[in-house]
Amino acid sequence: MTNEKRDRNVRRVFLIFCIAFILFVAYAGYGLYQESTAPPFIGAFPIDENETEDHVIVHLTEEDFEKWPFLEEAIKEDSNAGAPELDDPMVLDTFREEYMYNSTIEKPIYVEYEGEYFNILIGQS
Repeated sequence: MTNEKRDRNVRRVFLIFCIAFILFVAYAGYGLYQESTAPPFIGAFPIDENETEDHVIVHLTEEDFEKWPFLEEAIKEDSNAGAPELDDPMVLDTFREEYMYNSTIEKPIYVEYEGEYFNILIGQS
């Protein structure tokens, strides 16, 4: 193989690696952008009453739903609900402390509404 052919092959391989690298960076960058700009969502997952033994139970009222409208959507409509209010770290901490985990006694919190028990989880779309 002559030097000219070898150089051509090296340039082709280098070009392929450059294109692959650019595609990877674009794909990863787009994913990070989507994750950073998408509002969080909450899901209310039904659980058995037996699973709630020795845990903290919060009995939801209409006042809770007025305070956190997305909670009402997640519980009553049985769907994931967008929760842009939880973008604020202070609000997120307050919500977690009230409905997800009691850090003083180190136990998870389950919520009850009309005799049904739910585990509340927060996700990022």
